[in-house]
Amino acid sequence: MKNSEKRKIYVSYEECKLFAKENNINTQKKWFSFKNKPINIPRSPSSIYTDYWISWNEFFDRSDRNIKFDYLSYDDAKEFLNKLGIKNYTEYKDFTKGKTKEYRLHSRPNEYYKEWVGWNDYLIK
Repeated sequence: MKNSEKRKIYVSYEECKLFAKENNINTQKKWFSFKNKPINIPRSPSSIYTDYWISWNEFFDRSDRNIKFDYLSYDDAKEFLNKLGIKNYTEYKDFTKGKTKEYRLHSRPNEYYKEWVGWNDYLIK
């Protein structure tokens, strides 16, 4: 966060969410590309509203995307990927692109699994 952003006075978190809704901003990409934000609307709300921030989905009231999905367990995912012969991060990203829910694989397993050791452990049995 820039020092100049720390000194500004911003609208409340709820008012910032309302600004997004009123301006049909419902994705992170739209938020960052929206050029006419008033001076009291932060460029990066996640770094300003740290006491309230949960996620972009929550910020945009996309509760349907906040539903916990039933991903494979760490060991089941490892076994599945091993059978497919997926050996590295690039292959994993190529394989799962747009199909994570179909295969019940998380798009960011390194952030999802508490058992996470590293890509070598996840992809090589």
